[in-house]
Amino acid sequence: MLSPENYIRTKARSLPIYECIINADWQDSNSALITVARKHTTGNITTCYYYVDLMCLGVKDTMYFFNMSALDYESSKIEMYEDFGREKIDYTLAHNIIYAGVEFADEYGFKPHKDFVSITRFMLEEDSDDIELIDIECGENGKPLYVRGPYDDDHKANQIINQLEKTAGHGNYSYISEEDDFPDDDDDDDEDDEAYQEELEKSIDVFAKLSGRFEKLKSKDLKSLIEATEVIFQELIDRKLFDKYADEFEELHNIEIITVTLPDEIIGSDLDAIVDPEQLKEMFAQILALLDEFKIKKAAKIWERYKQIAGELASVYYLELRILQAQESKKYMEKLEQYIEKFPNHVLIKFLYLTEKFSSMKYNEKVDWQRYGFRHFFGKRRAVHQIEMMYFLIFNFLVITAQNDASRLDAFHQIVDELEIQPEQKQIIMGSIALRKIVAVTKYLEENNKIN
Repeated sequence: MLSPENYIRTKARSLPIYECIINADWQDSNSALITVARKHTTGNITTCYYYVDLMCLGVKDTMYFFNMSALDYESSKIEMYEDFGREKIDYTLAHNIIYAGVEFADEYGFKPHKDFVSITRFMLEEDSDDIELIDIECGENGKPLYVRGPYDDDHKANQIINQLEKTAGHGNYSYISEEDDFPDDDDDDDEDDEAYQEELEKSIDVFAKLSGRFEKLKSKDLKSLIEATEVIFQELIDRKLFDKYADEFEELHNIEIITVTLPDEIIGSDLDAIVDPEQLKEMFAQILALLDEFKIKKAAKIWERYKQIAGELASVYYLELRILQAQESKKYMEKLEQYIEKFPNHVLIKFLYLTEKFSSMKYNEKVDWQRYGFRHFFGKRRAVHQIEMMYFLIFNFLVITAQNDASRLDAFHQIVDELEIQPEQKQIIMGSIALRKIVAVTKYLEENNKIN
């Protein structure tokens, strides 16, 4: 059975539209709370909600409810709109409002909510010429207007204003705080710029104080260091390059990450001779789990049995490499060179080989990124196991580190944050990204004589 998320990604568009709803004052408020509901053959409802800021930020929030009874759906609808009037609209208008917000925000470097990118956009029809185009007014007189919400703290507000300074340009946007009733004038724009500079200087002070001993920091101080790093790191980013790289990573949102059944490609190319392939897959997973627990001897013992059953399948050699790697054996590199020649197209062996290659690269070496994209490793596959995805992400991190490109690193940070991978795996990669950003910010501040 598909998870609700994967059902929405792969099946939702085949369900008929049940209804679309919007808050009655959306044109006056320039913000829309849109419901798109589809009906299952059972009579149950799957629905997605989209909160769209038409003035600046696009799809700020989104959520979904899968396979609800009609009664539960009606109750959720009443609760969702209890503070607003609501009215029904046709799907075409709902589609146009959502994507108008997305496209307007994208002009200024604001991406939609991560769940929109990875899940709820698949509840909508594809944004193609088949959908009638309706002109939806965005911004104020065509320019972005950022309305600071009650949940936007100073840090977030300053990030948004800094983004608008870079993409729209000074004086080409407006800003309303939650206490204001009207857009700021030029004096207020100057105050916003001063507020950002104050935030930046404050972050530099925090960074200078904490970065030299980050390995010993307690969680509160570590969080402060990471937040300060993020503020300063924005100074290193070229927004156009960031958008380009974010588009390159976009295809990962369309990849299903398998967490249970191992794909045949991992075990080997020919499973016809194996009496019980599922038993082999269970043993494979068991060996990896033991290696993760540093139970190397027990893993090696099971591998001997695995080898007897699997014969010459590529996974036998991959597991041998993993065991040698865990043992820190001197034979590891020699065997790796042999096995990449024997199985040049086995994804996991290829990742081990390339990881070693890029780990030894100098940071200023150039890498042909296009050569090592998703399709290079997985071809036309649209589903990969979490083991494969983890290797792919680690490899990407090594390539980006070798390129020493802040804009690509930030785009990679965004995609990792949005992907549905295991929390412990995400923590490993996010920690590596945070460390790399600290290194980059340290170098930037030293070169600009802002820290010693």
